Amino acid sequence: MSGTDDLGLTLGLVYRWYAKASTAVLEDLPGGTRGYHVISDAVHGRAGSQIQLAQRHGVNKTVMTYLVDDLEAAGLVERRADPTDRRNRVIVVTDRGRELWESVQRRLREVERHMLADLTAEEQAVFWQFLGRIADRANSTDPTDDACAVGREIQATADPSLRTS
Repeated sequence: MSGTDDLGLTLGLVYRWYAKASTAVLEDLPGGTRGYHVISDAVHGRAGSQIQLAQRHGVNKTVMTYLVDDLEAAGLVERRADPTDRRNRVIVVTDRGRELWESVQRRLREVERHMLADLTAEEQAVFWQFLGRIADRANSTDPTDDACAVGREIQATADPSLRTS
């Protein structure tokens, strides 16, 4: 397989490897990958309300309610009154949720280190530089900063029955 000039196959193989390894890291979280993204949004202060989360992650609001219920029961997030509109509730990460998120981040970095282990430190630096340039160019043609949206688009491309629009 080495030396292939089929970009789609090469990217697909690397993505499949990363997706399987990262999913294994996230499997014990309530909601798995979806739960991780909700916690990550809360860590970064962009979770907002359940409805906003559901829209951002492309899931039904009832599904999001159950997911937030599970995350809250695990002590990872809390629903709090929105300081700008007390009729609304916003999702906020707890100390336990932040600690878990940080642990998951370390484990995901370990997945990356494992995947790049066959490259020297210099090759890894060059790899990240080239990959960043390619990603920047790709993002300039179809901009997004939403990792979840990218994941949904990848899945929908692979399986048209998953398309939401």
